[in-house]
Amino acid sequence: MPPLPVVLGSYLGRIADRLLARDRGSAPSIYWPPGGNGDRGPPGWWQQWSRGGASMPSELTAFSAVYACTSIISQDIGKLDMMVMRDDAETGVPLRKKGDYYELLMASPNEYQTGVDFLQLYVNSYLLQGNAYAYCTRNMRGEINAMHPLDPRQVQPYIEPESGALFYRCGYNQLAGLEAGAMVPERNIIHHRLPLMPSYPLVGVTPIYAAAASSEVGLRILLNSQSFFSNAARPAGVLTAPGKISKATSERLQEDWDNNYSNNRYGRTAVLPEGLKWEALTMTATDAQLIEQLRWSVEDVGRVFRVPPFLLGDVSKTTYRNSEQLARAYLSNCLGFHVEALEARFTRAFDMDGTPFSMEFNLADMLRAEVDVRFDAYQKALAAGWMTPNEARANESLAPVEGGDEPHIQSQYIPLSQSGKVSPAPGVPAPGAPDAPAPPPGEPSTEHIDVELLRDALAARRLRRAA
Repeated sequence: MPPLPVVLGSYLGRIADRLLARDRGSAPSIYWPPGGNGDRGPPGWWQQWSRGGASMPSELTAFSAVYACTSIISQDIGKLDMMVMRDDAETGVPLRKKGDYYELLMASPNEYQTGVDFLQLYVNSYLLQGNAYAYCTRNMRGEINAMHPLDPRQVQPYIEPESGALFYRCGYNQLAGLEAGAMVPERNIIHHRLPLMPSYPLVGVTPIYAAAASSEVGLRILLNSQSFFSNAARPAGVLTAPGKISKATSERLQEDWDNNYSNNRYGRTAVLPEGLKWEALTMTATDAQLIEQLRWSVEDVGRVFRVPPFLLGDVSKTTYRNSEQLARAYLSNCLGFHVEALEARFTRAFDMDGTPFSMEFNLADMLRAEVDVRFDAYQKALAAGWMTPNEARANESLAPVEGGDEPHIQSQYIPLSQSGKVSPAPGVPAPGAPDAPAPPPGEPSTEHIDVELLRDALAARRLRRAA
């Protein structure tokens, strides 16, 4: 007997086929832009179709700036732990619920991937294709017990015309147990997208669409540079003759020169016929401004993905003084959106909407390599009293200590309204209190005792006795 996901997918697929066949005369139930195949082809195919252009080459994803942007974002998000938070019933403060079922699921989403692998692939999918899909299986309690990433080029959203129910037609996936053409209900698909066109809120658009021109320019510069430097960075030149020559002779001389002295044969000695002269062109790589053009292409791609230039190798405006501010800008301006969007997506996928539970990334992992910054943050949190010593120790994988479960604050920090009303510390007389009674006769007074002088006197007495 085939597995349950295959049976369910085939059954739903037959239902969808009947609905499609019944409604052929009306509006189609496939939820897809007309005239294109969405993200099933090269990134930006149907977006290009909408403006009357040709499809963009898939090689744009191989441009170094595109690869760097997608890798930086996906790897930084992939290394963050996903936590389950629960609002405290009395204070309403969200507290981490360690060891929760869905926290363990995010750490091990399936049998063949770790949590880092899954998140990195999931983020890469919607960055490169505009959409990311994860097929979910559920246990007898209705809880998700496995998540399988799908190829976004093989998934299509469908809407049933009468009920408005959303389905996804999926391609063949052996690891997920899906047959080709399986129709999966929305409840079993986690679909994350980057919407751009308001007419199609279920179809995401990759940022590569906006960075296509810059990526293509950068690729052409690299290809031209490869050809340029294959000739030892020497541009072409011209062969001149003292007199008029025939077309056949000029073509023969050009072919002989290219075959004997171009590419890796540039170092050979040239023997020119009588009167023939070689004149190299004076254009150089600096004159062509290839480096400036390539830098502009990289900056424009980074602008589309909102990745700051210093992460793409441009350190011209980076110093030791502003490196921390640049990292914070990257976290808030670039990663902030992806973090918030993914938290909301998985909170909804795990049926936590309207409950005290929610999913949150542990952003403290971003500071794991910066020990001094992390410890300085702990010190300020402990001094302010909103973090306990054991919480700080747990973040550093240290065992708890006795008395460390309660926040510690300095005693002199009191509310302004309580100034002058707080009872003094032991041994300190309160303002306006009567003087302490004088000691009885014969007993030494404890007022104005110089402790250091007394210690020196006792030490001198011990020395005299020893002598």
